[in-house]
Amino acid sequence: MERIYGRLDALEWIESNMLIDKASVPVIKLVINLVKLDKLRDEADRIFDHENMDKEEINHYKQLKIDLIFNDILRSRQVQDPYTGEMYTEEGDSQSTQKCAEYIKKEIAKHAFLKPLAIILKKYLALKSLNSPFQGTMSSYGLVLMLLALLKDLTVFNPALETFPVGSQLFMVNLGKTFAHFLLVFGEQYSTQHFCIDENSEFSENQQNIQSLGLFSGPSSVLQVTDPIDPANNVGRQTYNFNLV
Repeated sequence: MERIYGRLDALEWIESNMLIDKASVPVIKLVINLVKLDKLRDEADRIFDHENMDKEEINHYKQLKIDLIFNDILRSRQVQDPYTGEMYTEEGDSQSTQKCAEYIKKEIAKHAFLKPLAIILKKYLALKSLNSPFQGTMSSYGLVLMLLALLKDLTVFNPALETFPVGSQLFMVNLGKTFAHFLLVFGEQYSTQHFCIDENSEFSENQQNIQSLGLFSGPSSVLQVTDPIDPANNVGRQTYNFNLV
């Protein structure tokens, strides 16, 4: 991975190249200048009409963000918690990753709001520079579980919430209200000391259950989000900067 990082660093169309090898899943985070890359092609093979691109379009394609990970490094490893200093075993095998993807895909089929809300939330956090799990914020998987818990809670009281045709005015209005409600719940109302998200991706108040699973540790700003694939895993265990989010 370090060799790939070094080779990428030498490419002129790579605007930013960062190797994060201390994370539970090592990653190379890239910012690619597609405009510059396209100009290196033969004119007949170019994708963009460079003469007619406006400033906004040029700026957009100059900042394409890509994360690179590799299946052969997704294995069990000893990782140090950046906040507590404790060591724990991170189960990062490719089979587990595939199971997580299948679980999310299944839940997306049940909840029409889940995918668009996840995209909106990821974009919102990126604009606030709060989208890097290695800096103590939540991973994409954890964010999806948080959204899923909220949707399950809301649909108990309003079963028709997600039943409007996708793209319709009512769908979009309810989508916006749900996103605002998510920010209110986790921004002001949610107490990490008294609540968790359990293995069913639902809100729970059972502190004894959290402690018995070994999930209630660290400061109050750390989220307890139980992995539905592996209930012994707290997806939010490294969210020591959740209070900033």
